[in-house]
Amino acid sequence: MNRTGAILTLGLALALGACGSLPDIDRGEQAMERGDWAEAERNLRPLAERGYLMAQVRLARAYRDQGDPESLELAAQWFRKAMRRDASYATDLAQVQMKRQQPETLAEAEDLLVEADLLGDSRALKLLIRLYRDNPQMDTQDQARQLLSKAALREDRDSKAAVIRWYREHGQSHAHREQLFQRCLDAKDWLPKCYIDLAEIYRAGAAWSELDQLLEEVVARHGDQWVSDEIVMRVASAMLDDESPADPQPSAAAKLLERVQAQSPEAKAELAELLLDYPELSAELAEPLEPVALLEQAAEAGSADAALELGRAYLRGRHGVTADPRRALKLFQQAAQTLPAAHYSLGRMYQRGQLGESHPELALQHLLLAARAGYARADLELAKLYSRAQGVRPEPVTAASFAHLAGLNGIAEGEQLKRQIQSHMSPQQQAEAQALAQREFAVRQSQFKESDQPADAEFAAMEDAS
Repeated sequence: MNRTGAILTLGLALALGACGSLPDIDRGEQAMERGDWAEAERNLRPLAERGYLMAQVRLARAYRDQGDPESLELAAQWFRKAMRRDASYATDLAQVQMKRQQPETLAEAEDLLVEADLLGDSRALKLLIRLYRDNPQMDTQDQARQLLSKAALREDRDSKAAVIRWYREHGQSHAHREQLFQRCLDAKDWLPKCYIDLAEIYRAGAAWSELDQLLEEVVARHGDQWVSDEIVMRVASAMLDDESPADPQPSAAAKLLERVQAQSPEAKAELAELLLDYPELSAELAEPLEPVALLEQAAEAGSADAALELGRAYLRGRHGVTADPRRALKLFQQAAQTLPAAHYSLGRMYQRGQLGESHPELALQHLLLAARAGYARADLELAKLYSRAQGVRPEPVTAASFAHLAGLNGIAEGEQLKRQIQSHMSPQQQAEAQALAQREFAVRQSQFKESDQPADAEFAAMEDAS
């Protein structure tokens, strides 16, 4: 090595020693994979700021995956920088702007995707269909229908899955249901969720022979490990859905749930509740199963539904168990981690003094949590608390506002109670009650938007990756 090379090598070594470990894209990616956002940013941001394209892209993805509003804004900034170097990242920027769900970000996403589709980005068409599906107010010129026709001509599974999801979300009309049916028949071998759609359609049309064949296929494909436990559970739920015009099929549901109950606490809980409703089904199972024992096992494994149902049994001494309010309390507290109905049950326990004495403050707390999470009967109980001085100071304005909210959610008794309360109120008080109800409604809408996630998020991810 000549003298100049030795000096350069020594200088580099000194620089490395002074600066510690240099930022590294691979190290940043590894940090992303294990969820260490601070380490990912430490490695990726310096390189991104120096203009390294892949560092900008990976940093944008790290921010996108965090998902909070501030991180999504940063993701958009870095994808926009990357897009200046490579136009194909316009679609990634559009995805982030769709997640932000603001009018201006949705409008930008639309423009980006239209341009990307014209430039031949195969992802753009699917995302445009999703954009109009999730935001129908933007579909001012029936663009979605045109896009569906375009996607239907494509052979790639991404486009086919996007069309199926659109018809699934807009399946109210007979024509749309027929489109979903035909497309799912062709897609079920690569899109397992189509088994759920087909089961719902066959049941709704009372096509019992076809339904039996489909369920046999679900069982066979589950045995091949092609159809997941989750799909089997969802097909079973489709056999019991109250919204279907056809009779429920508890026998078929029980046999499907029996297949997966050993692996799934939720399936175990659902099967237990089914056996409580239809005790005769026990004779149809491969081996006898006792529903309360299933509920105990499911609750111990973390099922909130099982904890709630078991709590109700212990509270009332039902299904052969001895009444035990203390045991019911613990089960309701477990279920309340995720279920508004459990907060309602806790509120009623404290309201009625079923633990020995009433606790109106705790009743108020849990009923309000249940009401704000969408449990309509909780509004009615709150109205009663405030109108009848059941442990809290009577406040007719507050009582009328909760009664009004209960009525809005279809609780007839709530509307009746509101009229009864208002008969003793002045016009000013009635106006105050209306304003309070509007403010409370706004609070709930805000909470809903912050926590709103698609019910089929796991399936959406599956289909997006098809």
